[in-house]
Parts: sequence; C-alpha cells; structure tokens
Amino acid sequence: MQRIFKIFLLMLTSALVACGGGGGSAGEPSGTLPLSVNVPAGENPVRIAANTSRLFKISGGRKTGGADGQEKRSYLVNVDQSGVVALAWAKTGDSASEDLFEVIWVDGPKETKITVRDADDKAVSFIVKTDPPEPVNLYTTAPPALSVGVGAAATRTFTIGGGNAPYRVVGSDSSVATVTLVGRDQWSVTGLAMGSAVVSIFDARGTAILVNLTVGAPELRITPDQFVMPVGLTAVAKISGGQPPYLIAGNIPAAITAEIKGDELYIVGSLASAVDLTVADSAGQTVKVEVEINTATTSIRLSPSSMLVSETDNQPLQFNIFGAVGDVCVFSSNPSLLRPTNSGCTSDRKVVVDTGPQGNRCVDGDTKVTIRVVDSASSVGESEVTVVDNGADCGLGTFSVSPSTLNITGTNIADVRVVGAKDFNNVTATTANAAVATATVDKVAGVVRVKGVSRGTTTILVVENTMPRRSATITVNVN
Repeated sequence: MQRIFKIFLLMLTSALVACGGGGGSAGEPSGTLPLSVNVPAGENPVRIAANTSRLFKISGGRKTGGADGQEKRSYLVNVDQSGVVALAWAKTGDSASEDLFEVIWVDGPKETKITVRDADDKAVSFIVKTDPPEPVNLYTTAPPALSVGVGAAATRTFTIGGGNAPYRVVGSDSSVATVTLVGRDQWSVTGLAMGSAVVSIFDARGTAILVNLTVGAPELRITPDQFVMPVGLTAVAKISGGQPPYLIAGNIPAAITAEIKGDELYIVGSLASAVDLTVADSAGQTVKVEVEINTATTSIRLSPSSMLVSETDNQPLQFNIFGAVGDVCVFSSNPSLLRPTNSGCTSDRKVVVDTGPQGNRCVDGDTKVTIRVVDSASSVGESEVTVVDNGADCGLGTFSVSPSTLNITGTNIADVRVVGAKDFNNVTATTANAAVATATVDKVAGVVRVKGVSRGTTTILVVENTMPRRSATITVNVN
C-alpha cells in the first residue's frame, strides 16, 4: 500500500485530478440529476482509517459538454492537501472508470476538503479526516522461548519494533551467551556455553519484554550417513554439530571395525553384512550410520597402478579409471595422509586424491597407502601410493603464543600473537572460565583477542586443529 501512496502522490501534485474520456458527443447530457457523491449520511467528516482507502461514486451532473457549448473533460476531483490523502480513479477491468474515485490515507490525524466538479463546473464538497495509526506495542521477532547452539556459527539475529525507540538489550548471564544490539532495530545472540539465561529488551520508556534463552548443542550430523563398501576398505564420515567430544554409542557390530578421531568416523568392513552404527555427542544426541559390506572382484584398472610421492609434496594426485561399470566409489587405506576429494560416489572416470586431515604428508618411515575404486558391479581397481620419508620436519616448526601470561585491568582488551601457525583458519581459542575472560580469534590479524570480564584468573587454550594438532596456553589475570 505504501508504494501505491507514493505513486499517487507524485501523480497528483497538481491541484486538479481529472478522468479522461467521457461518453457521448459534445454537449450531450449524461444525466438530469444534480451532481452528487455517495458520502454516507450523518458521517461528517468522512473518516479514513490509517493505511486504508475508501471508494466514492459520482452521480448526476454533466460528464461532457457545458452550458457555453464548449467540450469539456469529464468529472474533475480536487484535494486541498495532497499530503493528507491521495486520489486515484478506480479501475474497472483494464480501463479507468468515469465515475468512481478512491481516497487513500497518507498521513494523520489531519483534515482536508475534497471537491468534485462536473462539465458545467458545478461542484460538491465534503471533508475527510484521517485517523493516525494505532500504537504498536514493543515486540521482537524472537520467540518467547529461544534455543541457540554454541559458537559464532550458531549466532541468530532478530528484529525489534513498536514501543518507543531507542531500544536496549541485556542478557542475564554473559558466561552463557553474549547479546548485542545491531543497528537501531535488531539484536543478536551468540551462545558461549551450554546453559540458560534471560534476554531483556527495553524501549525508551522502560517497557520490557523477556526472552527465555537456552544454549545447547546444535543438531548432530554425519556425512555421509550411508556406505556401500567392499571388505577391507576404509570409509570416512565427517561429524559436525552437536557437542564434542563424539563417541560410538553401544557395541560395534562384528562385521566392521570403527573408531572416531576428532570429528571423523573411520569404518573398515571385515565381513559381508549390512549393519548400523550409532554416533553420539556429549549432550546425548545420536545419529545413525548405515553400512553395507559386500565382496568384490577385481576387473577394473586404476592408472597409474603405483606411485611414489615425497612427504613434503602436498600436490593433489590424479588417477584414471578404466573398465568400470556405472558410478564408482573411491576409498583410501589411510585417509589421514591421502583422501579422495569426492565424499561419495561419482560417474567421473578420474580420481583426485588430496592431503588428508593431518594437513601434511609427514611420515615416520616410508608408508604405503592403497587407493581403491569400486564400481556398481562391485568390481575393484587399486593403486599403491608410497609416501617417502625424506627426513624433513615438513616445515611444522614450533607453535606458541606471545605473551603467554596476560594481565588485564577490568574489561579491557588485549591481543596475543600466535607464532608458528601453519593454517590460521584452523586456529581456535577456548577459555576455561568465560566469567573471568573471553577469547576470540582474529583470523585477519593473526591474534587471539582476550577481553576481561570480571576479577580472577583463568586459562585460554589455543589450538591449531590440523594434524598433528598443536596447542599453547595463555594464563589470564583480570584485576
């Protein structure tokens, strides 16, 4: 409706608004009744509610012609103050009506006069009064009971409206969640630790609304959650969400061996069978993985069939598949060192193997890794890759923080430099007590940003989450 208002106001800035096209020839009367507008009896002034419009019909008078014999346009409609209401000729089908006009609310509370004239310049008038919008109570788009996960990735943002700006947002427990006003009419919440808190939203008059906040683990997920694999091959699934650490719930079926390393599930099939495996997080969420182990025969070829690669060489390796039927699934006997780039099966006849989650190919002694492909007919092709130990340290070097001991006054902020990180995008910082100090990682500046919260001492663990994982500790004293 607001868009319509703006358009009509631009079109109706002139004093008079006319409808084109009358019926009959010049001088032909369109009726013998006096000019009138169907204003309801007893309604004086006529009221237009906020953000609404009203339709009026013109009757009688002359649409065309005139007493002086000169041809004139059809009915004319004038509004004294276009900033109060706008006028528009009503539509009948695809053409403008000759005798229906619409009065549209623009602003209120105000009054203005509307005058209707016929072809003989005879006129009728009536007063329009516009009503102001009804006051809107303070509100937020957040539900009364809100749940969020832990971490910046789970941050949620909501709108504030109504009441009387400016607004203010306060969280009851800064160790559970941080609450921030964003701009003039939005607020965000970021979970820091599992627990509960109350978010209070105030307007300028002190009116408040409350949101009951629960910070819990996000949904536990695993990808992929289905495997079809031959005996003896290793499959890897990525675990995300939930609340680490992750574990295998219940007994591991005899047909497979399985273990969890960090956020990855490794499965090796030993017997032809179909089994289920359950993964759980520390918050009690579970997710199921379906595994089908089958026997396969060798009738396809993977080229090259063997390869040597230096432990300092992290370039992707490429293989070609010959003789496969349908889609192929790719497996690695050591996904930590060498991992296929595709997470499932593909119709592509080229296989690309990249560096695994270890982050490098450093080995203690020459290490053989078997790359296997299995087609839709359960046929297997293999290539043996030998990662050669050349005695290098792979450039890992040392990992440290500077300074390792930090003294902060009040709620001041201090930066701690991280030294020796191989990939700063994989660096995380976790505080042992968020009620004393918080820590965030600035990946652009390459520092850990520590903020004092309240008097006390705590530690912050800084970890580079690449294999092998390296860590350092910051001791924080808040005075």
